[in-house]
Amino acid sequence: QEGGLWRQYQGGWTHYDAKSGLPADRVNALVEWGPGPDGPALWVGTVGGVARFQAGKWISASQGLPSPWTWKLRSLGGQSEKLWAATQKGLARWEGTRWVPFAGAVPAPETNDFLEVEETPGRSFLWVSFWNLGIGRFDGQAWQVFGPAQGFPSTYPTILTALPGSQVVAAGSYDRGLAFYREGTWQVLNAEKGLPHDGVF
Repeated sequence: QEGGLWRQYQGGWTHYDAKSGLPADRVNALVEWGPGPDGPALWVGTVGGVARFQAGKWISASQGLPSPWTWKLRSLGGQSEKLWAATQKGLARWEGTRWVPFAGAVPAPETNDFLEVEETPGRSFLWVSFWNLGIGRFDGQAWQVFGPAQGFPSTYPTILTALPGSQVVAAGSYDRGLAFYREGTWQVLNAEKGLPHDGVF
């Protein structure tokens, strides 16, 4: 995370950091996204904001972010996909020249990952990891929150993913292992059950 970013190109390595155009030296997220004359651009999320790499240089793309500290970048929305960012003060969507914060109330401010899962044909849900709370599941109108009382083992979730070919959501935590959500129930895998460590990143 610390130390910037390295790029291999034509047999050589180039180092990028705050002195060469990155918003900060600590890099948390990378994603290729967006139309352009040379194809998708490389976007980077750092503790100092977001930038994209185009035409051999870094271009700032932090306008409108709820917080410069960016944990995750992902595209959501299928055919009409948009680039989204998870920050210390909430989610935001890129709208061409600036970020637009997520509309509506959220269970907690700090988000560090998010995921869109098609749980039934034609109906997708937004899953979000909220630091100091748990996992949130949004159906477009209301949030369902999973913490220790609802089966998710920790209030400090870290990463989210959906298992290929299924509606199973896996969520890591800072201190309580890995949990799988399947048909309304969480199943937990931790150090006592064979994980090397309870911290999953």
